[in-house]
Amino acid sequence: MRFAIDKLVFENKMRNLQIGEMIRWPVAGKTLTLTITEVLSDLRIPLRCDRMANNDEAEQRRRMSGQTVILILVVVISIVAAGWTLVTVSTRSEIPSSDLVSLPTTPLSSRGEQMMFVEVTTVAQKGVAVGVRGYLRTVSGAPVAGATVYFTYFLDSKYRTQAATTDQNGCFQVYFPMNWTGWLPLSLTYFGDEQHQGLEQQFSVSGENL
Repeated sequence: MRFAIDKLVFENKMRNLQIGEMIRWPVAGKTLTLTITEVLSDLRIPLRCDRMANNDEAEQRRRMSGQTVILILVVVISIVAAGWTLVTVSTRSEIPSSDLVSLPTTPLSSRGEQMMFVEVTTVAQKGVAVGVRGYLRTVSGAPVAGATVYFTYFLDSKYRTQAATTDQNGCFQVYFPMNWTGWLPLSLTYFGDEQHQGLEQQFSVSGENL
């Protein structure tokens, strides 16, 4: 037999009952009698459904977390691989001690005219990258002669610094104790003087397509 029972009123009444108690409910002029164990059995059905839904959501979150971790690992590996392929360096000769200098620790000059490095390109011999050349000029285009330019690069697990002096055209040129392919990270520094401001700039110098 099926009875129409107000679900909200029924659930409110159930909250204060204990296991083993009996509930009598007037329905259609008759009295429906249930024990609390029967009612709890009926109430477990939506609870099980809710529990299954929660388990499905938790499983979905775990899968999404796993996919996120895998994606992060792929990105990290790609970045590391890109770093390894950025530049390949091979030593072509012993580094003459006279060619290596210490980069000064004095601050760059902030007086005088602003400076710029221009036309910084690879020096090649028989199609192999062996050094760098370029020009030091003021922002107005005037060459600066007799200036010392420092070149810092990474080789054999440490940073190395060499120096070159500009000629009357503001041109500088330096030969490195290695060849390279890819793009060589290179820092150029000019500390300046009373008439010229100091300048430090990062370059990536190509060792291919020479």
